[in-house]
Amino acid sequence: MADTAPYMHDGGVATLAEAVELELYSRGAVTYPIILTRGEKADLLEFLKTLSGTRSAVP
Repeated sequence: MADTAPYMHDGGVATLAEAVELELYSRGAVTYPIILTRGEKADLLEFLKTLSGTRSAVP
């Protein structure tokens, strides 16, 4: 995941860190937005980086 930039549906975000920083969770039309602290954003970013792995070829 960390190596698949650009991000978002339109490719408008260049880095994973920027995507997390935008905090889109709290800007959408959501009844209960998710507000992340600085530490939670850092934790989320580190977690997302762990989702990267090797891609397998589809026969």
